[in-house]
Amino acid sequence: MKRTIINFIITISVVGLMIATIFYIRKKPFFEVNWFSSNYLNTVLVYQTTTLVLSFVIILITGLQTKFESFKLLSITKMDGPVKPEPWIGLTKNNKDS
Repeated sequence: MKRTIINFIITISVVGLMIATIFYIRKKPFFEVNWFSSNYLNTVLVYQTTTLVLSFVIILITGLQTKFESFKLLSITKMDGPVKPEPWIGLTKNNKDS
């Protein structure tokens, strides 16, 4: 239980820092790009690149916390888990479509 609380605190802290970083880079980007003639396109490219790096960081931190067991959930090739009934979204035991 203690490890779960510590991992939860670490995750909340990292996500909070990433949200603050996303708000910060809208005003002061970490790097400049002048590939396009439009300043808007250059700004969007910098923003998208930075958020992509931040998403890889959160995936890495989640992997470190779970000893990379959570990466099995991201596997595209192994989607052979059982389908459990979820009536509130339309998945029932007698559903002939699934």
